[in-house]
Amino acid sequence: TSWGLSTRSLGGLFLTHGDDDGLILPPKIAPYQIVIIVIPSPRGAENVLADVRKMAAYIQNLQKDLTKKGIRVKVDTSEEIEIYLQDLQADTSVESVGRRFNKWEVKGVPMRLEIGSKEVVGGIVTVAIRDTKDKVIMKLDEFIATVDTLLSDIQKRLFEKQKKFLQDNTHDVSSWGEFVKIMNSTRGFLHAFWCEDPACEKQIKEKTKATTRCLPLGAKEEKGTCIHCGKTASHRWIFGQSY
Repeated sequence: TSWGLSTRSLGGLFLTHGDDDGLILPPKIAPYQIVIIVIPSPRGAENVLADVRKMAAYIQNLQKDLTKKGIRVKVDTSEEIEIYLQDLQADTSVESVGRRFNKWEVKGVPMRLEIGSKEVVGGIVTVAIRDTKDKVIMKLDEFIATVDTLLSDIQKRLFEKQKKFLQDNTHDVSSWGEFVKIMNSTRGFLHAFWCEDPACEKQIKEKTKATTRCLPLGAKEEKGTCIHCGKTASHRWIFGQSY
Protein backbone atom coordinates (compact mmCIF):
# COMPACT_ATOMS: atom_id res chain seq x y z
CA THR A 1 0.00 0.00 0.00
CA SER A 2 1.01 3.63 -0.40
CA TRP A 3 -0.04 6.79 1.41
CA GLY A 4 0.69 8.95 -1.64
CA LEU A 5 3.73 10.89 -0.46
CA SER A 6 4.90 11.91 -3.93
CA THR A 7 1.60 13.31 -5.21
CA ARG A 8 0.76 14.92 -1.87
CA SER A 9 4.20 16.57 -1.74
CA LEU A 10 3.76 17.94 -5.26
CA GLY A 11 0.26 19.18 -4.46
CA GLY A 12 1.53 20.89 -1.32
CA LEU A 13 4.38 22.48 -3.26
CA PHE A 14 2.10 23.83 -5.99
CA LEU A 15 -0.49 25.20 -3.57
CA THR A 16 2.13 26.68 -1.25
CA HIS A 17 4.13 28.64 -3.80
CA GLY A 18 1.71 29.11 -6.71
CA ASP A 19 -0.23 32.26 -7.53
CA ASP A 20 -2.98 33.32 -9.95
CA ASP A 21 -0.48 33.21 -12.82
CA GLY A 22 0.56 29.59 -12.30
CA LEU A 23 3.34 27.71 -10.54
CA ILE A 24 6.29 29.25 -8.71
CA LEU A 25 9.01 26.63 -8.33
CA PRO A 26 11.91 26.93 -5.87
CA PRO A 27 15.19 26.99 -7.86
CA LYS A 28 16.62 23.92 -6.13
CA ILE A 29 13.93 21.65 -7.56
CA ALA A 30 12.89 23.48 -10.74
CA PRO A 31 13.53 21.37 -13.88
CA TYR A 32 14.71 24.60 -15.51
CA GLN A 33 16.04 27.34 -13.24
CA ILE A 34 16.32 29.88 -16.05
CA VAL A 35 14.55 30.22 -19.37
CA ILE A 36 15.99 32.43 -22.10
CA ILE A 37 13.35 34.02 -24.31
CA VAL A 38 14.55 35.09 -27.74
CA ILE A 39 13.02 38.32 -29.03
CA PRO A 40 13.96 38.62 -32.74
CA SER A 41 13.83 41.85 -34.70
CA PRO A 42 10.58 42.47 -36.61
CA ARG A 43 10.34 40.94 -40.06
CA GLY A 44 11.47 43.41 -42.68
CA ALA A 45 13.82 45.23 -40.31
CA GLU A 46 17.13 46.35 -41.77
CA ASN A 47 19.96 43.79 -41.47
CA VAL A 48 17.59 41.36 -39.74
CA LEU A 49 19.58 38.29 -40.78
CA ALA A 50 22.79 39.71 -39.35
CA ASP A 51 20.95 40.66 -36.15
CA VAL A 52 19.59 37.15 -35.75
CA ARG A 53 22.99 35.55 -36.26
CA LYS A 54 24.54 37.85 -33.64
CA MET A 55 21.67 37.07 -31.31
CA ALA A 56 22.13 33.32 -31.78
CA ALA A 57 25.83 33.55 -30.94
CA TYR A 58 25.11 35.77 -27.91
CA ILE A 59 22.54 33.32 -26.56
CA GLN A 60 24.73 30.27 -27.19
CA ASN A 61 27.57 31.84 -25.20
CA LEU A 62 25.19 32.85 -22.42
CA GLN A 63 23.74 29.35 -22.24
CA LYS A 64 27.24 27.86 -22.17
CA ASP A 65 28.34 30.14 -19.31
CA LEU A 66 25.25 29.29 -17.26
CA THR A 67 25.57 25.57 -17.89
CA LYS A 68 29.21 25.66 -16.75
CA LYS A 69 27.96 27.02 -13.42
CA GLY A 70 25.66 24.02 -13.07
CA ILE A 71 22.50 26.00 -13.79
CA ARG A 72 19.64 24.25 -15.58
CA VAL A 73 18.74 26.52 -18.47
CA LYS A 74 16.28 26.32 -21.36
CA VAL A 75 16.39 28.44 -24.52
CA ASP A 76 12.96 29.14 -25.99
CA THR A 77 13.33 30.40 -29.54
CA SER A 78 9.81 29.31 -30.46
CA GLU A 79 11.41 28.39 -33.81
CA GLU A 80 11.69 32.09 -34.63
CA ILE A 81 15.45 32.16 -35.16
CA GLU A 82 15.38 28.98 -37.22
CA ILE A 83 12.65 30.43 -39.42
CA TYR A 84 14.68 33.56 -40.05
CA LEU A 85 17.81 31.62 -40.88
CA GLN A 86 16.04 29.15 -43.16
CA ASP A 87 13.78 31.54 -45.02
CA LEU A 88 13.20 35.17 -44.17
CA GLN A 89 9.96 35.08 -46.15
CA ALA A 90 8.58 32.03 -44.36
CA ASP A 91 4.94 32.45 -43.41
CA THR A 92 5.04 30.10 -40.45
CA SER A 93 2.86 30.70 -37.42
CA VAL A 94 4.91 31.12 -34.25
CA GLU A 95 4.12 32.01 -30.66
CA SER A 96 4.15 35.68 -29.80
CA VAL A 97 6.64 36.94 -27.24
CA GLY A 98 3.83 37.62 -24.76
CA ARG A 99 2.50 34.09 -25.14
CA ARG A 100 5.97 32.69 -24.49
CA PHE A 101 6.35 34.85 -21.37
CA ASN A 102 3.02 33.54 -20.11
CA LYS A 103 3.89 29.92 -20.95
CA TRP A 104 6.97 29.92 -18.73
CA GLU A 105 5.28 31.91 -15.96
CA VAL A 106 2.60 29.22 -15.80
CA LYS A 107 5.31 26.56 -15.59
CA GLY A 108 6.90 28.39 -12.67
CA VAL A 109 10.46 28.83 -13.96
CA PRO A 110 12.18 30.99 -11.29
CA MET A 111 13.95 33.37 -13.68
CA ARG A 112 13.38 34.57 -17.24
CA LEU A 113 15.99 36.24 -19.43
CA GLU A 114 14.81 38.33 -22.36
CA ILE A 115 17.31 38.65 -25.20
CA GLY A 116 16.70 40.87 -28.22
CA SER A 117 18.84 43.07 -30.43
CA LYS A 118 18.94 45.74 -27.68
CA GLU A 119 20.51 43.29 -25.26
CA VAL A 120 23.02 42.01 -27.82
CA VAL A 121 24.17 45.50 -28.82
CA GLY A 122 24.40 46.68 -25.21
CA GLY A 123 25.97 43.54 -23.77
CA ILE A 124 23.13 43.30 -21.26
CA VAL A 125 20.35 40.94 -20.16
CA THR A 126 16.81 41.76 -19.10
CA VAL A 127 16.05 39.65 -16.03
CA ALA A 128 12.48 38.87 -14.88
CA ILE A 129 11.99 37.22 -11.47
CA ARG A 130 8.96 34.94 -11.23
CA ASP A 131 8.04 35.26 -7.54
CA THR A 132 8.35 39.04 -7.17
CA LYS A 133 7.56 39.93 -10.81
CA ASP A 134 10.50 42.34 -10.70
CA LYS A 135 12.32 43.08 -13.94
CA VAL A 136 15.85 44.52 -14.05
CA ILE A 137 18.48 45.16 -16.70
CA MET A 138 22.00 43.97 -15.89
CA LYS A 139 25.35 43.93 -17.63
CA LEU A 140 26.02 40.43 -18.92
CA ASP A 141 29.24 39.91 -16.95
CA GLU A 142 27.58 41.19 -13.76
CA PHE A 143 24.67 38.82 -14.26
CA ILE A 144 26.94 35.80 -14.79
CA ALA A 145 28.90 36.72 -11.65
CA THR A 146 25.81 37.10 -9.45
CA VAL A 147 23.32 34.60 -10.89
CA ASP A 148 24.00 32.03 -8.14
CA THR A 149 23.17 34.64 -5.52
CA LEU A 150 20.02 35.70 -7.37
CA LEU A 151 18.75 32.11 -7.45
CA SER A 152 19.70 31.60 -3.80
CA ASP A 153 17.77 34.74 -2.88
CA ILE A 154 14.67 33.39 -4.65
CA GLN A 155 14.97 30.09 -2.76
CA LYS A 156 15.35 31.87 0.59
CA ARG A 157 12.56 34.36 -0.12
CA LEU A 158 10.05 31.60 -0.97
CA PHE A 159 10.99 29.65 2.16
CA GLU A 160 10.81 32.64 4.50
CA LYS A 161 7.49 33.83 3.04
CA GLN A 162 5.79 30.49 3.65
CA LYS A 163 7.48 30.00 7.01
CA LYS A 164 5.97 33.29 8.15
CA PHE A 165 2.58 32.32 6.68
CA LEU A 166 2.67 29.04 8.63
CA GLN A 167 3.67 30.77 11.86
CA ASP A 168 0.98 33.43 11.45
CA ASN A 169 -1.67 30.75 10.94
CA THR A 170 -0.65 28.38 13.74
CA HIS A 171 -2.27 29.17 17.09
CA ASP A 172 -1.57 27.82 20.57
CA VAL A 173 -4.87 27.08 22.30
CA SER A 174 -5.51 26.02 25.88
CA SER A 175 -9.31 25.78 26.08
CA TRP A 176 -11.98 23.90 24.17
CA GLY A 177 -14.00 27.07 23.67
CA GLU A 178 -11.04 28.78 22.02
CA PHE A 179 -10.45 25.69 19.87
CA VAL A 180 -14.03 25.67 18.58
CA LYS A 181 -14.11 29.43 18.04
CA ILE A 182 -11.00 29.44 15.84
CA MET A 183 -12.06 26.36 13.88
CA ASN A 184 -15.39 28.00 13.12
CA SER A 185 -13.84 31.30 12.02
CA THR A 186 -10.24 31.84 10.92
CA ARG A 187 -9.29 28.15 11.00
CA GLY A 188 -5.59 27.54 10.34
CA PHE A 189 -3.58 25.12 12.50
CA LEU A 190 -4.15 24.72 16.23
CA HIS A 191 -1.42 23.57 18.62
CA ALA A 192 -3.01 21.84 21.60
CA PHE A 193 -2.70 19.01 24.09
CA TRP A 194 -4.41 15.76 23.09
CA CYS A 195 -4.77 12.52 25.04
CA GLU A 196 -3.98 10.41 21.95
CA ASP A 197 -7.20 8.42 22.27
CA PRO A 198 -8.73 7.75 18.80
CA ALA A 199 -12.23 7.92 20.28
CA CYS A 200 -11.54 11.43 21.56
CA GLU A 201 -10.19 12.51 18.18
CA LYS A 202 -13.32 11.15 16.51
CA GLN A 203 -15.48 13.33 18.75
CA ILE A 204 -13.31 16.38 18.00
CA LYS A 205 -13.77 15.74 14.28
CA GLU A 206 -17.54 15.37 14.62
CA LYS A 207 -17.77 18.70 16.46
CA THR A 208 -15.25 20.80 14.51
CA LYS A 209 -14.22 18.82 11.38
CA ALA A 210 -10.65 19.04 12.71
CA THR A 211 -8.28 16.12 13.20
CA THR A 212 -4.66 15.74 14.25
CA ARG A 213 -2.35 16.66 11.37
CA CYS A 214 0.97 15.73 12.95
CA LEU A 215 3.14 15.73 16.06
CA PRO A 216 5.84 18.38 15.46
CA LEU A 217 9.39 17.10 15.05
CA GLY A 218 11.30 17.42 18.29
CA ALA A 219 8.14 17.72 20.38
CA LYS A 220 8.97 17.24 24.05
CA GLU A 221 6.85 15.46 26.61
CA GLU A 222 4.94 17.85 28.84
CA LYS A 223 2.32 17.62 31.54
CA GLY A 224 -1.05 18.82 30.34
CA THR A 225 -4.71 18.01 29.86
CA CYS A 226 -6.46 17.08 26.63
CA ILE A 227 -8.03 20.05 24.87
CA HIS A 228 -11.30 18.13 24.48
CA CYS A 229 -11.83 15.49 27.16
CA GLY A 230 -9.59 16.80 29.93
CA LYS A 231 -7.62 13.57 30.36
CA THR A 232 -3.89 13.61 31.01
CA ALA A 233 -1.88 14.47 27.88
CA SER A 234 1.87 14.50 27.30
CA HIS A 235 2.19 16.12 23.86
CA ARG A 236 0.86 19.17 22.03
CA TRP A 237 -0.42 18.12 18.61
CA ILE A 238 -1.20 20.09 15.47
CA PHE A 239 -4.90 20.08 14.56
CA GLY A 240 -6.46 21.24 11.33
CA GLN A 241 -9.29 20.66 8.90
CA SER A 242 -8.65 18.61 5.76
CA TYR A 243 -10.33 19.28 2.43
